[in-house]
Amino acid sequence: MQVDFSKEFKQFDGKVIQESPDKPDAFTLRTASINGLMFKGEQEKLSGEEQMKRFDLSTLIYASTEPVDLASEQVVLIKEQIAKIYSPLIVGQAWKMLEGQL
Repeated sequence: MQVDFSKEFKQFDGKVIQESPDKPDAFTLRTASINGLMFKGEQEKLSGEEQMKRFDLSTLIYASTEPVDLASEQVVLIKEQIAKIYSPLIVGQAWKMLEGQL
């Protein structure tokens, strides 16, 4: 599945969400995906192999300038991780972006 990680998140009124008040750059699927993949909950036990998988996928996403071809398992992982740290406004858009609906 081809995923464009440069897609921007928007408020309900259509205004682009900024990455932070200090950083006027748009908040993108790239940032949300990498933040999600790098997140490790306190109770979460990850093997070295799982951590390397997340690191490699994050590196691929970060370096992308074109849509990235991902396996369905990679998309599922990104969706799960984004859901762990973001609100429904971001999760809803991110899942639709990852499924090619936005």
